[in-house]
Amino acid sequence: MTIEVKELRSGQRYVLDTPLPASFGATEVQIVNISTGGVQIIHPLPQRIGSASRLHFRVGDITVSTTARMLWSHLSKTPNTGGQMTYQSGLRIDDPEFAASVQALVERGFVNVDSDSLDRKRKRLIEKERERSDKHLLRTLPGTEPSISSEQLLLIQHARERLKANSAEAARLYHIARTADAAKDVREDVLAVWEYLERSIPLATITRVFEAK
Repeated sequence: MTIEVKELRSGQRYVLDTPLPASFGATEVQIVNISTGGVQIIHPLPQRIGSASRLHFRVGDITVSTTARMLWSHLSKTPNTGGQMTYQSGLRIDDPEFAASVQALVERGFVNVDSDSLDRKRKRLIEKERERSDKHLLRTLPGTEPSISSEQLLLIQHARERLKANSAEAARLYHIARTADAAKDVREDVLAVWEYLERSIPLATITRVFEAK
């Protein structure tokens, strides 16, 4: 059984040293990575996509109980250490208290930044944009200086279009980014794109792309 995988999150992803026991409704699951907008879990039996249940887990003195919705699910390509096949699924969570709990886990060192996640996302976005309209996107900014690479341009364009179509996500990312020292006097949509791209591209570069005619 294979179900189409869709992108779960836009914020920084964090990983754990070992899978974290949790429950999703009545099902026992394990969390393999986490972000402020959701988690990825593994579980032995298939679950219905679109279902919403309570996600509950505890790490140290931090207890989390929140509503999550399953966005995607697929059968793992390889068995686990016990030789069994499992399902890997993405849960979306829109809860400020959950986001605060994730930040607490980060601050206390219970989870670590997934250093490979941005590279994977960058490759996916670039491939998608080039397949759709690489040449068109580059022509839209004839005055762009050479110091902005085509890769950066593609990422910024994709993020901008995605957030235009999702105002709630754009607002959430803006509120996260605005507390940064570098965010002073920077327009909201630029900050949202900056946060979406995990602050990997300088604000000045994103601003230049937004202001180019």
